[in-house]
Amino acid sequence: MNERSPVALLTIRAWCEDGSDHPLRAEIRLTKDVSTGFQHQLTVAYPEQVVQAVWAFLEDVCWSSDSMTSVLSRERHAPVTVLDPS
Repeated sequence: MNERSPVALLTIRAWCEDGSDHPLRAEIRLTKDVSTGFQHQLTVAYPEQVVQAVWAFLEDVCWSSDSMTSVLSRERHAPVTVLDPS
């Protein structure tokens, strides 16, 4: 029997919020298996946070059995600040 490995997916939607001290907003949606739909969503306000989230996601795809939430909060990654998208 030939089983397929799950396919992970990460999307980033970015925009500027006028009038904010930190105008960047990036909504990051991700899943470890596209057959289950998106599992997590983050909204961040700093480019470094976007890079850290992508790094953690890619690390998690092949090298971690941890949940994505715990990978994003590991000490070696700076904390990701999740903003209320409303």
